[in-house]
Amino acid sequence: MNTTAQIPIRSQQIISKRLQVVLPVLVDPAQSRFVKGRRIADNIFLTQELMRGYHKSSSSPRCAMKVDIRKAYDNVRWEFLWDVLSSMNFHPTMIKRLQACVTTANYTLSLNGEATGYIMGQKGLWQGDPLSSYLFVLVMEILTCLLREKSMLPEFHFHWRCGHTKIINLCFADDLMIFCKGELSSITLIQEALTEFQALSEMTSESVKESGKIFGYNPSVTPTAVVSHVPTVGSVNHAKKLRDNGNCFVCDKHGHKVVDCRNEQGQ
Repeated sequence: MNTTAQIPIRSQQIISKRLQVVLPVLVDPAQSRFVKGRRIADNIFLTQELMRGYHKSSSSPRCAMKVDIRKAYDNVRWEFLWDVLSSMNFHPTMIKRLQACVTTANYTLSLNGEATGYIMGQKGLWQGDPLSSYLFVLVMEILTCLLREKSMLPEFHFHWRCGHTKIINLCFADDLMIFCKGELSSITLIQEALTEFQALSEMTSESVKESGKIFGYNPSVTPTAVVSHVPTVGSVNHAKKLRDNGNCFVCDKHGHKVVDCRNEQGQ
């Protein structure tokens, strides 16, 4: 399948350069990919620091959740993208130009080595287009805003290393890490934010896949309790790695222990 756009590449490049100027102002520091002046390596190093010492059970209960959005660019709903641009006070003229760039893409099928027909797109962003990465960053900013709103509620508590910096998520393009205290109330609020983002963006249930690691002693956080509050999205059967009463194990989506992942020394 080949993709073509009716808007000249040069025009798209000019618009993309203008987007690069405003992205650092519009996008939360949690996102570093495709934002001028930021490096994705910074988020990688910060994640490594936050994950350091997760094998220890002596510190405060903590949770790290990895969210992977499958076929992220292909599942962006155009109407949602226009709403995002409007909410960020993009000028109507700029929105119309972006609409022209996004909606005029068409697809050609290759059958037996020959190009056949044209199919107009109905949603999604064309990977390889100069604008797609910047527009997707703006879409993901809505998820960051939802997580920020949840973090302001009294039921939410930050990861023990994020209390001063108020870090709740770190984005890596279409992947992100979410951090919070290892308790059901905080985990539930994160799940609510993910569910709200799916409802707004109308991404399919197969689009968002998540896996979580919860460490540190907390008698209320059992495998069954966590899985009941944070169900796997759609039909995905990601395992949840938990540490409960000092024992590290993997459970299935029903909360049943399937593998004991301790080593020979019991660590």
